[in-house]
Amino acid sequence: MKVQYKLANGQAVVVEVSAEIALYLDEQKRAEENFSRKERWRNEASLDAFREETGWEPADPYANVEVIAEANEERERVDRLVSRLTDKQQNVFRLYFFDGCTAKEIAKDLGVSESAVLQQLVTIRKNLKKLL
Repeated sequence: MKVQYKLANGQAVVVEVSAEIALYLDEQKRAEENFSRKERWRNEASLDAFREETGWEPADPYANVEVIAEANEERERVDRLVSRLTDKQQNVFRLYFFDGCTAKEIAKDLGVSESAVLQQLVTIRKNLKKLL
């Protein structure tokens, strides 16, 4: 079986390999693509990325009364923004960001795939970014 192989210098060559090796190479390529896709989703849905892009930082509620008041205002602002999301998005947002559930746990609770939850988090982040 012939497979295309990319050399380190960028040149692509066709190499004759056994069916077993071709199957192994295909499985490795698929696994690498899946890993890359999951990594992109994690980065797109992360709270750290959201903070970097919007400048939003949670306040330390134990600093002083002013900080507590600011934290309450911030929480109210977040609640107002979240209330503009769909019910499904609100549920996923609260489970992920406030309750600390993982995408896998949320998927299990909602009866959907983990990738559906991750995609929903990306959509939520984009919608919240538009609202800010």
